[in-house]
Amino acid sequence: VPTVTISSPTSSSTYTATTSTISLGGSASDSSSGISSIAWSNNRGGNGTATGTASWTISGVSLSSGDNVITVTARDGAGNSGADTLQVTYGTSSTWTTKASMPGARAWGSVADVSNGIIYVAGGYNGTTDTSSLYAYDPSTNTWSTKASMSQGRYSGCGGVISDQLFVAGGWDTYSRLPHSNLWAYDPPTNSWITKANMPILSGCSAAGISGGKLYVITPCDGYSGYKNYLHVYDPATNTWTAKTSIPTTRSDLALGVVNGIIYAIGGSNSSGTPLSTVEAYDPTTNTWSAKTSMSTARSLLAVGVVNGTIYAIGGRNSSGTLSTVEAYFTAVTPTSTDTTAPSGSVSINSGASYTNSTTV
Repeated sequence: VPTVTISSPTSSSTYTATTSTISLGGSASDSSSGISSIAWSNNRGGNGTATGTASWTISGVSLSSGDNVITVTARDGAGNSGADTLQVTYGTSSTWTTKASMPGARAWGSVADVSNGIIYVAGGYNGTTDTSSLYAYDPSTNTWSTKASMSQGRYSGCGGVISDQLFVAGGWDTYSRLPHSNLWAYDPPTNSWITKANMPILSGCSAAGISGGKLYVITPCDGYSGYKNYLHVYDPATNTWTAKTSIPTTRSDLALGVVNGIIYAIGGSNSSGTPLSTVEAYDPTTNTWSAKTSMSTARSLLAVGVVNGTIYAIGGRNSSGTLSTVEAYFTAVTPTSTDTTAPSGSVSINSGASYTNSTTV
């Protein structure tokens, strides 16, 4: 079987590029019939052949912004093959830019998600009380607008976008001892909220992800003693909720990311308040959970974003305090466009207790 090794621009498995093209080099060997060809492909687009065999070079590989997985494959005369990969991260900018502030300060927002290129922030806590407000941010104009409010204030709920409607599930208000089970959907064309079927349980401190056009909600807090590990799914086609297999590790203040329909539950804190580095993945097609590689840094109250199959864990809190660190988990899955009900970069956000209206990208 052929052996191929990438040694340039690095012998590591990851590399950060500062230009939009990259050249690679390395070696290949085969103990039986010799190397006949070396080919390459980029999961973000592009493929070709290398110059040379035992010692080979590849020039002018175009990179897309974000993560690019370049696979180099060696073949021998008998048709056998071997491969090596390099994940190349390329970004046109490595800086943060301050954008227009929200109309009001928020923490513990129930939902922040994207519909048709507009970012919506629903509910939250303003430092004094819960809020029912809905703000919309247009990146093309760097402006915020105030939309129709929810019928009641909510914070620390969850939700997401399905078929361009923004769903908000559960959450707390300032005055009740127990969380709520409400599900509301915001319709942008009519600037109105629609009441949907209530969750079968009270749900707070929750996290949500969209998979297959359905809303999956993990509920740690039902208002009664101890943390729970409930998982429920909402089907907008039938306006019904269904209980699913509970998450193995009970935890609150976690975040979810979705890659090709698989829901990744990341971080959080246990019933003792200890932050976790745990990562578990749920497959809706089999209704099963599996353990994944833990984060390097335990954290709760984090945010998670997904870009081109890579999950980013951002900020949060642990015993060291409030974090600014970011970790990336490459799922080794090329994203598909089969699920058109959710944006390609799904985001689940759990905010810490800071009250600000600033926006940074």
